[in-house]
Amino acid sequence: MLSLFAWVVPVFAAPAEGAWIGLREACEAGAGEACRIAAEELAELETGQMVSETVIDLYREACNSADAESCGWLAEAFRDGARVPASIEEAALFYEEACDAGQADACREIADLHRLGHLGEIDTAAAATWYLEGCDAGDPPSCTMAALSLEQGELGEADYGRAKELLARACEGEHGLGCSELAGRTKDQKKRVQLFVSGCELEESIACREAGRALWRGRGIERDRERASSFLATACHRFDAVACRELARSLRRQDRDGSVALVEQACKLGDEKACVLGERWTK
Repeated sequence: MLSLFAWVVPVFAAPAEGAWIGLREACEAGAGEACRIAAEELAELETGQMVSETVIDLYREACNSADAESCGWLAEAFRDGARVPASIEEAALFYEEACDAGQADACREIADLHRLGHLGEIDTAAAATWYLEGCDAGDPPSCTMAALSLEQGELGEADYGRAKELLARACEGEHGLGCSELAGRTKDQKKRVQLFVSGCELEESIACREAGRALWRGRGIERDRERASSFLATACHRFDAVACRELARSLRRQDRDGSVALVEQACKLGDEKACVLGERWTK
């Protein structure tokens, strides 16, 4: 256990001496939260660019006592180089500790590090394993990523049934991408549109676009062009180039100038079809 005499003395205007001694005793007794509070108090008193080793040691003690918040603090600090020397390897270790201590989004963070190759070679199997851990711990975005990993066979044979179940969990947990991906795997058109609408309400621009396209076409559902235009406009405002082009087509007869502006916007956003369409409309 860390010897704490060094951080009892620098009480610059810190907590009352009795409270400070109480934190020390609780921390030495293995109370992770007490170690974290002491670390936070000391970090606030320190004015240097980097925190002292004492602060880091206190956070480490808290993390070792399964204080997930402290593990998360250390992970983010080492990842970003925020008042500690940057180290992606140290960050990964503390993300794992935070995940094990129940911080669900930390599981996703370590998964992302493996998926992006920040820890060496890209390791999709390790990423998928951690996404599943995060999903089981209650992190909806992890459920979405785990589902996509299972579909791609990153843990063996592709498992589309389980993947769909995980997408449902993600959507129920209000992850917009999860709703959108689930909609793309749903045959019932009414349910499909409902899922896209849910994804749109959760600020997933692709879901807004697909809800708009489905309502405009009316295949298997009642056509509603007013709602369709609203969804397309929402996606376009979120810089979805295809949505801007689709909205331009829908408004062509009633607002020629507006539709030209929309295809020009879509073209600037990188949609080649919109560029061709804009040239044709401005001749």
